[in-house]
Amino acid sequence: MPYEAHLDRRKIALLIALNVLIVLLGVSMTGGFGPVEPTRRWSPFALHVMGWALIIIVVWALVMTVPRLFQSGVEVRIDTEGVYGRRSRNPVIPWAAIDGIAMGGSGSARWICVLLKDPDSFVSRSRWWGRAFGDVAIPLGGTDANIAEVEAAIDRFAPERLSRRD
Repeated sequence: MPYEAHLDRRKIALLIALNVLIVLLGVSMTGGFGPVEPTRRWSPFALHVMGWALIIIVVWALVMTVPRLFQSGVEVRIDTEGVYGRRSRNPVIPWAAIDGIAMGGSGSARWICVLLKDPDSFVSRSRWWGRAFGDVAIPLGGTDANIAEVEAAIDRFAPERLSRRD
């Protein structure tokens, strides 16, 4: 039986709500809710610049995140064919093309780091996170994935490929 992870709408909705609050903070820093007073460390001009930077970055993140709230289907699948990740823009990566797999991440963000025998045959190689976390990095953020279940699925379908931290 394959392992499948789907988007967790509660996590996505919480992320969207936090982003909206941060945008409101940025609007406040730009003077959207009244004049901006200087603080001990920052002038009103510096607060305006930081506020606009915050607004631009977080609105971009919202534009990328909101559509995920309405997506359905499998986000990550591990089965007898290989490993599939919707956001990695690759078809199923067959086990024969995989040299090794490790779990990676930073903080609460986790990835399936796939090391390939021929990295040039897959799209994600050109991206910075693909190079930083293996040849193809399949993100698990915003899904209902459980790291222990992901490792168990890899161990079930290709135990020789899983990098252990023993």
